[in-house]
Amino acid sequence: MTIEFRCPYCAAPIQVSDDAAGKPGHCPRCAARLTVPRPTGLATPPETTPTETLTASVSEPLLADVPDEAVAVGNTARDRSVADAPQDWPNPAANPPVTSIAHKVRRRSRRSSSLLIPLVCGLILFGGLGWYVWQTMAPPLLSGELPGEELEDVEIPVVVVSVAHSPMPERQRGPLLDDLAAEPIPLLSDRMQIQIRGVEDGLAVSINRGSKTTWYRVDVRGHAGLAKYLSQLGGDLGRSRKVAVETAASEFLQQFSSVREGTAPETSLTPFRDRLALNSLVSGLGYHVVAVVGRRQYPCVAETEDGGLYFLLPPGLKQFELIGRTVDGAVQFPGTFTVPVRPGTSRAPIDEGAVEPSEEPSR
Repeated sequence: MTIEFRCPYCAAPIQVSDDAAGKPGHCPRCAARLTVPRPTGLATPPETTPTETLTASVSEPLLADVPDEAVAVGNTARDRSVADAPQDWPNPAANPPVTSIAHKVRRRSRRSSSLLIPLVCGLILFGGLGWYVWQTMAPPLLSGELPGEELEDVEIPVVVVSVAHSPMPERQRGPLLDDLAAEPIPLLSDRMQIQIRGVEDGLAVSINRGSKTTWYRVDVRGHAGLAKYLSQLGGDLGRSRKVAVETAASEFLQQFSSVREGTAPETSLTPFRDRLALNSLVSGLGYHVVAVVGRRQYPCVAETEDGGLYFLLPPGLKQFELIGRTVDGAVQFPGTFTVPVRPGTSRAPIDEGAVEPSEEPSR
């Protein structure tokens, strides 16, 4: 006589001899530990000690000794519900099969992997966006080194400052320009030689080095932070210079008229060396920077479209500083640069079109 029942864990049909009733064993499919049910009407065997039970489980042909072909597991058997098992059998949900646990672990691993990929992509995208915003919004770095060179000879082209915006009437302005054309005003020092003369379009300004200075050129093209700053605020720097030059040109004509009438000394025209002449020879950046040698500051005396700033400084310098100039009580350019100087070389004259005119193109 055989006992037929189903595994309470995997619902596999099992057949064993009636001698195994009430004895422990293992399911040949899922290896779950279980007890063979006792059919109704079968006498209960006498109680045995744990040692006797262990011996019997080893010696008797229980579930572990049943060959795999003795277990009839078909499609129909797999489709049956575990609910058909007797109510005194263990609950399969309380002890899930090992294979079910493994499937759950694999599903969790796949879910984790599927979430990790979009998370990494999101972090990369967020990092790239943050870098772009930082590059766009962060203030440019205005410090470091700018290359400089000492030059033996430089010819700065003449720049014409228009006086069309002067409040002085044309009938009064014309004779003054004629007098300046006949007798130009020299503004001389040991640092520079400046001349202001009258032309048809306005005031022509020229410059040469003094007896105690030589030419230095600073190249501002290769600095990324400075290039970014000029692209963002270069227009503001140029506008403030333009207003200063227009105002100085009108005041120069008024002061020259007083000098010609004898009501003011000729030395009263000296301040226009810096206010008018030097400011007309530079553009926006040159107007707002100075070179520092020791404790002395030297203005920029010329600026070219190829990124060159020109200074008249003592000869033989190894390096100097380039900082913002105080204009109307404030420093608009916040940069601070060190300029290492290469040994002195000769240099050809600057092209006529390299210097930006102050107001209108020279004729």
